[in-house]
Amino acid sequence: MKVVHDVLSDSLHKKCSEAIKDFLPHQIWGSSNLFWGDDLVKGLGGSCLSTRLPRNLEYEIVEQIKHKLPPADRIILQFYVWQALSGIMWHNDEAHKFGATIYLNENWNVNDGGIFLYQNSESNTLTGLTPKKNTMVINDQHEFHMVTPVSLNTNEPRLTLQIWGH
Repeated sequence: MKVVHDVLSDSLHKKCSEAIKDFLPHQIWGSSNLFWGDDLVKGLGGSCLSTRLPRNLEYEIVEQIKHKLPPADRIILQFYVWQALSGIMWHNDEAHKFGATIYLNENWNVNDGGIFLYQNSESNTLTGLTPKKNTMVINDQHEFHMVTPVSLNTNEPRLTLQIWGH
């Protein structure tokens, strides 16, 4: 896993944070319970919502971060809203050349769950990362990882920008 801090400019991070919140009341969201395999959601009580970004915002993001991403022929961006009790079980993104996550919440409390765990393929050790504003985690080695369930008592959903390289 690679971790990149302050990946987006402040203005672009703000634009993404505002866009995902503006999208919330619209019927444009897919649900992890419908689109992810049973092995990824088994035992989780909540649903992670996802939607594509507007093309102009996608372009702006890719232009700003493409030098930080592994090479890919095609890049797909999605907003994810991790609701209470949502998470994702162990997997390695094997269907993608790489997967990356940019955290959009201003602040995230470790007690709210949603912790990103990954297993180092060489040392077999587990590492946990609490979502931190404007930090990007890149998985281009197909390391196994998961997101712990978001707490039922959180004040806001966990908001991320997912990036898939093909």
